[in-house]
Amino acid sequence: MKIRLLAIRPHGLGTGFCALILGAKKYYALDLIDFTDPKVNVSIFDELVALFRKKAPIPSTGIHSLRFPELDCYEFPEFLNFEPNKEFEDRMVKLRTDIALKTGEYVEVAAPWTELSIINSNSIDWIFSQSVLEHIDDLRGIYKAMNNWLKLNGYMTHLIDFSSHNLTFEWNGHWAIKKQLWSILRGKRPYLINRIPYSEYIRLAEDNGFSTILEKRYKRFDGLTTGQFTTSFSGNEEDTRTAMVFLVQRLDPVRAR
Repeated sequence: MKIRLLAIRPHGLGTGFCALILGAKKYYALDLIDFTDPKVNVSIFDELVALFRKKAPIPSTGIHSLRFPELDCYEFPEFLNFEPNKEFEDRMVKLRTDIALKTGEYVEVAAPWTELSIINSNSIDWIFSQSVLEHIDDLRGIYKAMNNWLKLNGYMTHLIDFSSHNLTFEWNGHWAIKKQLWSILRGKRPYLINRIPYSEYIRLAEDNGFSTILEKRYKRFDGLTTGQFTTSFSGNEEDTRTAMVFLVQRLDPVRAR
């Protein structure tokens, strides 16, 4: 499989490891700070390989059950036609060595990344992020970058969390904080949350040639009411009730570039 995938600010490398185990060619992980630890990554990789060998189901109880969106089935996917063999085991040795030594042959971590040129244009098959885009201040820039990196007809998936991330008592209380006070709260942190509402993500995606293939939206009707938000966030009821969304989007060759 010649798929190249890219993760933006991954909390861990496990998802990319799974793709590599199944045959993906290269995994790029972009972040502001390199939090990766080779020893931890090797341990995670070994655990994942063991789960694949057993064709284990996805855990659906305990802490692992707290996920969105829900799946119809958590059994090991039969459509993968996955059967470990000598070729598989030989590849696992190569992957493990690359992860342990950080040689970058299969897994390449770039942190901090600031330039489009860090990834070749039109070279990535799948871009994904998990609770990440809400932390990026230059949202316009990242959508431009994803347009540049992704192949035509390539896909990207994003889980975006619009909550206050426990910065306020109410889940949507961050939209009630005035700009000056928010600046003080942000302080000198390299990132926090951008407070940008859902409709702006969709607009930026469309402006950069992406079509939405699937949308799973989680709405909440508790917390503050629209009238309690600052003027900047009080105009769109759909935005202010969208707590989380999972998107599958495609770079449309008719609209892109």
